[in-house]
Amino acid sequence: MTLLRPLARHQLGLVPRIIILAVVGVLTLGVAVTTISTYLLRNAAEDAARERVDTNMKVAWQTLRAKGEHFRVEDGRLLAGDHVLSAER
Repeated sequence: MTLLRPLARHQLGLVPRIIILAVVGVLTLGVAVTTISTYLLRNAAEDAARERVDTNMKVAWQTLRAKGEHFRVEDGRLLAGDHVLSAER
């Protein structure tokens, strides 16, 4: 009997068990929602960044092609057609 008595003191009633279960459930749900939201937002941001880089590259190539179709290096300068794109300083 003396061994069962300490266990009886530590047993929780129905209401505390329900409260603990509710708190654990809410915390688990919060962690799951945060994890999934972070994953989805990160993927959306990466996709948007890739699209932005692609658009910027297309604009840059269009701008360069407007200056000239053929690229070459002469005397340390990068030329597109006859237009100087860079020069050593």
